[in-house]
Amino acid sequence: MTYCAYSPFQCNCCCSSRFYLPIFGELRFNPVVSFLAICIIWSFVGICVAYGDAVPFGAGTTWIVENFTWLYIGSQVRTV
Repeated sequence: MTYCAYSPFQCNCCCSSRFYLPIFGELRFNPVVSFLAICIIWSFVGICVAYGDAVPFGAGTTWIVENFTWLYIGSQVRTV
């Protein structure tokens, strides 16, 4: 771990890229993680476009609804 000059926190600066945008300021990202995320997202988009209305995610959707409904209900509880 190294200490970054612009941050009081420890960070691993060797695998992150950073650049400056006039509106947003300095942006820092990990190119490996970013590339993997882009590949996964575009694969998902490609599958959805190729299959159209017959997308093969029906069984997965059913499983999520059966097993994670509690998570949605738990997120809707308000504390007063």
